[in-house]
Amino acid sequence: SNFSSRAVSSLLNAPQLEWTDRSGRALGAEYASMSLGAATAGPISLDKSFYSAGYQFDRRSSNLPTLGNANAVALGIAGVARDSVTRLQNILTRAGVPLSVASTPSSRVNERGLFLANFDFAPPTSTSGQALNVTLTGSYNRTNAPYAQVTGLSTNDFESTTLFGAAQARHTNYTRAGILSESMLGLSQSRVATQPYLQLPGGIVRVASTLDDGSSGITGLSFGGSRIQETRSISTTASAENQLSWFSLNNQHSLKFTTSLRYEDFQRDLTSNALGNFAYNSLADLSADKPVAFSRLLAPRGQTSRQLIGGVSLGDTYRMRPDLQVQYGVRVDGNRFLSPPDANDSLRVAFGVDNAKVPNKVYVSPRMGFSWTYGEAAQLAVANGFVRGPRAVVRGGLGVFQNMPGADLIGLALLNSGLPDATRQLVCVGAAAPTPVWNQYATSVQNIPSTCADGSAGTVFSNSAPDVSLLSASFNAQQSIRANLSWSGATIGNRIAAVIDVTFSRARNQQGPYDLNFRPDARFALGDEAGRAVYVLPTSIVPTTGAVAAIDARQFPKFGRVSELRSNLASSTQQLVVGIQPVAFSSRYSWNLSYVFTNTRDVKSGFSSTASDPRTTERGRSSMAVPHQFSYAVSYNLFDWLPVSLRGSVQTGRPFTPMVASDINGDGYANDRAYVFDANATADSAIRVGMGSLVENGSAEARACLQRQRGALAGRNSCQAPWSTTSSLTIGFNAIKFRLPQRFNVSLYVNNAFGAADLLLNGENKLRGWGQSVVPDQTQLFVRGFDNTAQRFRYEVNPRFGATNASQTLGRNPVVVTAQVRLDVGYTRERQLLTQSLDRGRVRPGNQSTDTELRGMGGTLIPPNPMTLILAQADSLKLTRVQADSLAMLNRVYSIAFEDIWTPVAQTLAALPASYDRKAAYEKYRAAREASIDVLLRIAPNVRGMLTPAQLRRLPT
Repeated sequence: SNFSSRAVSSLLNAPQLEWTDRSGRALGAEYASMSLGAATAGPISLDKSFYSAGYQFDRRSSNLPTLGNANAVALGIAGVARDSVTRLQNILTRAGVPLSVASTPSSRVNERGLFLANFDFAPPTSTSGQALNVTLTGSYNRTNAPYAQVTGLSTNDFESTTLFGAAQARHTNYTRAGILSESMLGLSQSRVATQPYLQLPGGIVRVASTLDDGSSGITGLSFGGSRIQETRSISTTASAENQLSWFSLNNQHSLKFTTSLRYEDFQRDLTSNALGNFAYNSLADLSADKPVAFSRLLAPRGQTSRQLIGGVSLGDTYRMRPDLQVQYGVRVDGNRFLSPPDANDSLRVAFGVDNAKVPNKVYVSPRMGFSWTYGEAAQLAVANGFVRGPRAVVRGGLGVFQNMPGADLIGLALLNSGLPDATRQLVCVGAAAPTPVWNQYATSVQNIPSTCADGSAGTVFSNSAPDVSLLSASFNAQQSIRANLSWSGATIGNRIAAVIDVTFSRARNQQGPYDLNFRPDARFALGDEAGRAVYVLPTSIVPTTGAVAAIDARQFPKFGRVSELRSNLASSTQQLVVGIQPVAFSSRYSWNLSYVFTNTRDVKSGFSSTASDPRTTERGRSSMAVPHQFSYAVSYNLFDWLPVSLRGSVQTGRPFTPMVASDINGDGYANDRAYVFDANATADSAIRVGMGSLVENGSAEARACLQRQRGALAGRNSCQAPWSTTSSLTIGFNAIKFRLPQRFNVSLYVNNAFGAADLLLNGENKLRGWGQSVVPDQTQLFVRGFDNTAQRFRYEVNPRFGATNASQTLGRNPVVVTAQVRLDVGYTRERQLLTQSLDRGRVRPGNQSTDTELRGMGGTLIPPNPMTLILAQADSLKLTRVQADSLAMLNRVYSIAFEDIWTPVAQTLAALPASYDRKAAYEKYRAAREASIDVLLRIAPNVRGMLTPAQLRRLPT
């Protein structure tokens, strides 16, 4: 039953409601907000059951950043000039492309709702050993314009709605055979739907601008409809689990046997890019109706994938000695997909693979661990008769941790079977791209092209061959082997609690694509790029734009990509964690500090990042590697009125790779790493000027990365982002000091506290970038054409490659200030427990509580008697004779006062009739409890004054 209030407290923090004016502008600050909500304080006793419920509603509204309403400052940060935007809008207006529609919102709004209800059916007596719990949860999330950004019109966005509901029943039973049985049944469903604002093909144009401050930028601007059209997905899960536990009479063994079964159903209607997308290399091309490429998903279809997952585990916790405990066990999991893809015999003939095979497999995961305690803690035991805690604990373990595939793993294989009824992708490059007629598209979506331009059929620039997705016959679900060793204990005279943890993890069977239809025959080499191989003929590259017809690098032109999902990749991580915090208890301040060193390396497929043959794999530093991280937390109670806490971290930036924005080697993937041209050794004037500017004016990180690799193909993750910080500030209000009801709680949260300090101390126009985590642009080169004679690409150098200046990066960590007001509306827990005890034998089954039991309840709901605990440990505390005698006298005074307070109250409560006034009974109990604490408040300063600082440090909190 205690789970109920904890669940409500943790899951239903204060809901948040932000206030805006009628124009959608937030009042007071960018994210000024106020919170309203309610949740029960705990289960409310209803006859034989406990019930608790809570709700949360959160509505956030903020300005909607779009290309249509962005000011000059925002456009400059995005790297586009105002005159370029004006020119784009004029071109779109002439072409009949809407700049806005009535359905697009004027502000960004995110609405979230959460509901939780918990029913605890208490046993009729304490000896039945049974309990039943039912939990119901539901959530709603609606977001308009989730992708809204300064570089796109509002018409290019959509609205997203997510619904989630779940029910779970848990039954516990302790059998006569001494076995504890815990069973669980669960059912959940999630629904996600998107709705575009404009039923029209999308478009993107690359714009190069010279800005007012003399800098330049190259930016992609989006217009037209959304690439994500109407989509629907439904995910349903039903699960059952049972755990049997047996405990030996000598308390040395604890055996647990667990069985589980889960059914997953995933349905998806995939219509992304169903209306197509036009791409342009420049505003001039857009004005001339000359797209560099057109792509569209043809014949979209829905798919349903179902799966069963079962698991069995057996484990034992063996206490070999009082100070040594060993855990060991094994788990076996298996899965079976119930809806395999339709077989395509043409794939078997061409590639020798069976696309209908899915990974139905069984996995075994053995694990073992230990826990060794040594020494005795300097602190006292919690109560008389309890065992003193250990001085330090050493823990360790080694095991295999197995992931199970989700039902949606085979989703693409179901959609992309290569059969006539499967999805197909239309790709038209260069002259094969149809000339858009936007006015006709707005009249009817039937007018949108479903073929390439007339006369291009049969050429490499026109391709509607179906893509195929399948899983490798040797595919295995992801798995990791982890080993861990840690030490925790008190140091420096029991002043500091420290922890040292070392972990090694080897992740196996990591997933990566492999294109079976890729033909690895190099047709020519780019001499000015260290001989980079290109796998299409020069005639398959459009000279004016540099667009590559990847179908020329296919073994079988009747298929597009034949992506086989393999599990041949891996990663390894070594991690060291060191943390410290004070042992001594203080009601005024506390702190903790930790350092984490992490070394992560992985193996990646060339089809995700390559400088040569994409079929090869490459081992190196992971893009997720963060070598150094410092975390901290500090809290201080100002004058006992305002508890303030600051939490945050400082960490090294993630590595990134210099990339080319589009495919240049002809494998059909935008996975090509850039060549780092030497500005002094290239004949291309555009590259010479661009690289020279980067080396001279770029960020320190970009300059260091490029200078190390000058005249070579860039290495994977060879650049490093700068250090980043996170911070959050919480300000509480002591309800008692402010004379507020204790069930009424007010808090103030500041997300990105350093950013708030930057704003307050330096002003909006002189920000230093505190609290910002910069994600550098890793695109180094844009293709602008192809020289067929010299057989080399012509590039534009991205002037903002690796930029870390806040004035050149759109991504920001906003300063979010949230005021939270929380009101607990249920009865207090102690009143519920008292009512339950008094109802037993009166209006509920069971025996009535005696006056002795009721008097004992008073002792359990208030702090324990400190004098008894101290006297019980007189030797370890090295109490003097005077101290011991004085404490004994105070203990006697408190014990007599306690008996005088509680004896008459317990007798009165025990004598209550079957029908009694519950409120009056609680008031008697409450008066006795407050009187007992008043006695402790008078005695406590005397006790503290008797002990030395060294003795106080050895006391429990």
